[in-house]
Amino acid sequence: MEVLHDYINLEKLRYEERLELNMNIHIPETSFTIAPLLMLPLVENAFKHGAAETTDIPWINIDLNVRDHTMIFKISNSKPEQAVADNENGRSKGIGLLNLRQRLQLLYPARHSFTYFDEADCFIAELNVQLSLKDK
Repeated sequence: MEVLHDYINLEKLRYEERLELNMNIHIPETSFTIAPLLMLPLVENAFKHGAAETTDIPWINIDLNVRDHTMIFKISNSKPEQAVADNENGRSKGIGLLNLRQRLQLLYPARHSFTYFDEADCFIAELNVQLSLKDK
């Protein structure tokens, strides 16, 4: 969580007032463990493919809740009016999402769900992971 906060704060400095960022984080006092940097690719993508490419006021919404030993992470971001080409080399799009799916399958088999919607004007992702209590 600290890495996510630091990354988001760094991006907020970069965008200053040009970014509408909404964050709702609700984590109970009970300590849970989750694989390091699991959510970072989704946050990075929101800034890289959403905020950086949007010419109007870009927006990003981040919701993180832990309920009944389940982490629910939702992130959505604006997209530019005209989709920017992935890259000139023709490299396939979505490698970060594919890597995330593979990590989830290895780390949380049958204990996660990950869905996303790539709409014309926004990208929405939801990650649910059943958590374990942190060992003391």
